Amino acid sequence: MVAIPTLDTLNAQPVKPHTYGSSIVTFERPANTSAYTVDDVISHSTVTPGHMNFLNCGKSGWLVGAQIVTNQACNDLQLILFEDTAVERTDNSGLLLASSQMANICAVMSFSNSAKINVNGSPTALYVYYSSPSIVGGIPSEYTAGDGVAYQTTDGAVKGNLITKASFTPSASTKFCVRLNFLRN
Repeated sequence: MVAIPTLDTLNAQPVKPHTYGSSIVTFERPANTSAYTVDDVISHSTVTPGHMNFLNCGKSGWLVGAQIVTNQACNDLQLILFEDTAVERTDNSGLLLASSQMANICAVMSFSNSAKINVNGSPTALYVYYSSPSIVGGIPSEYTAGDGVAYQTTDGAVKGNLITKASFTPSASTKFCVRLNFLRN
């Protein structure tokens, strides 16, 4: 299993029960500009299969939201989250799941191109996408039942794949920062 290697360990938080937390994975996609089609994986390499590895989530809890920050406007995206065994894929490959892999999915979070926020800055513009099972914009101020999707892992890490839901042509070396928000049990 190859996890995308550029985890932001500076923001990793200790595992404490009944606390909100977040885990961040950052990566830069390859320098190619091959067009994505629907359900293609966005990843760190066209050669080495991998997945995102969200550490320090605790062994169980509730997924309550996610954000993606990138330096390129993308069409609609989805984050497929797995409780234990992730699907290993390269950039621009299709995400075809066997029934055994589908049984390991704990959540699917959709990111709409129409709901993105453009942050114009120097030296480059940033695009921020939000997703949540039942809330908009990330972690709520108080947790209430139904504000998340339950997860349970054996190693305290939730795994994921980022996929396209509409065709688009990426820029070379597009950077992604994916933050997964959760409430630990």
